[in-house]
Amino acid sequence: NSIPVKSIEISDLLRRDPIELDLSALRNLFEGTTVFVTGAGGSIGSEICRQLLAFPLDTLVLIERSEAALFNIEVELRTMKKSCRIVNALGDVTDEGRMRRLLEKYRP
Repeated sequence: NSIPVKSIEISDLLRRDPIELDLSALRNLFEGTTVFVTGAGGSIGSEICRQLLAFPLDTLVLIERSEAALFNIEVELRTMKKSCRIVNALGDVTDEGRMRRLLEKYRP
């Protein structure tokens, strides 16, 4: 006996309606800007970085406390060959002085 196999889509797993983004509005929002991503080397942060590179950013600042994770995401993003400037910043968001210096320098 054979059992029919149903093709599964990601949306089948969400248990909610997928969110539709207004890409035109996001493009206008991000165009020419500097964006900070904290936790840039983690699973969520790195995916945010990948998705942000689809927009015409001026600068993407990767903030991560793990030097290895920061290196890995920076190398990956640079291979995507986008015109956006990518800056890596080793640091922890709980370090107020470090975050203040980054904010003053890059003005996200």
